[in-house]
Amino acid sequence: MRKIVSRLHAGLSALTLVAVIVQFYLAGVGAFGAASYQAHRITGDLIALASLLLLLLALAGWLGRARVALSAVLVGLMVLQMALPNVSLRWVAAAHVLNALAILGVVAQLFRASAISGRRGDRTPVVAEPIATRGR
Repeated sequence: MRKIVSRLHAGLSALTLVAVIVQFYLAGVGAFGAASYQAHRITGDLIALASLLLLLLALAGWLGRARVALSAVLVGLMVLQMALPNVSLRWVAAAHVLNALAILGVVAQLFRASAISGRRGDRTPVVAEPIATRGR
């Protein structure tokens, strides 16, 4: 059962990573007036739902501390992301873009941890190590 949950988590993290990248494009579509922000909003809602599912899967399968922690951080960042556009101070609301970069980083790290865990065939994920120390 844990193996199935781990695979579901890995697949959903890959899908979420792609959705976050598409989300940047959709923000640009809205910003440059090619269309409204509606697709950006809908995709954001779907990413928020995916982040919650990632956390539930990580907890249900107890996929290791790193995957659980990264999934929890992602949920927190998504809650912040959804709140930022509603902040009345525009310079604070503008942090929506910076938070999106943090979301991208966490989702990429989560995808990497899932991929490494899957290759090892275990549930102990590895958090990224600096490039300079790889292979030593």
